[in-house]
Amino acid sequence: MFKRTRVLFVIALFCAAVAVYAGVAYVHGYLRLEKVAVTARNVLPGEVLASNDVKMKDVPASIVPPGVVTNIQDAAGKVVMSFLTAGSPVPQSVLEPPQAAGLAGRLNAYPGRQAVAIQSDAYTTVGYNLKDGDWVDVILTPKQGKVVPVVVQNIPVLAVPAQGQQSGALVLGVDDDQRALLITALVSGQDVRITLRPTASQ
Repeated sequence: MFKRTRVLFVIALFCAAVAVYAGVAYVHGYLRLEKVAVTARNVLPGEVLASNDVKMKDVPASIVPPGVVTNIQDAAGKVVMSFLTAGSPVPQSVLEPPQAAGLAGRLNAYPGRQAVAIQSDAYTTVGYNLKDGDWVDVILTPKQGKVVPVVVQNIPVLAVPAQGQQSGALVLGVDDDQRALLITALVSGQDVRITLRPTASQ
């Protein structure tokens, strides 16, 4: 009888130990913290995240949703495609690179610039060889009189006509001074030509 009681006691102790271990493991898993990126402020759709718009926060691993950003570098410089409230985790699914976020998103990559469209042809697309993200100089020449051409330098290309199309609009990102020069040239019928800048000079 004593031996049987001792066996039952050992079994009970073992079961209790297993239960305690399982409880500790559960609590540990629930309380284990994971660093995730959260917004430092309310972020509107179309905004580009700066590094100070995102901060790291320790969150219980058990409540971390899948697909969230886990370091600031993966969020900084990206365009947010939906509204995020301050303190919310940043899902990878709502982030796009500026070049993939439409024209407004691309402009966010060039602060202080606005989009201006000009007619595309062989002279304004460098023989139809321009692509999004190139940097160009625009040469403006009046069609009458001996006037020195005006060269408007360092302009990013935001959009080009679809491949194979030899007509349409070339969209450039210009600052206020460049916009004034370009619009004046277009309205007055000046000749517009474009040169492509080397990558190293951009």
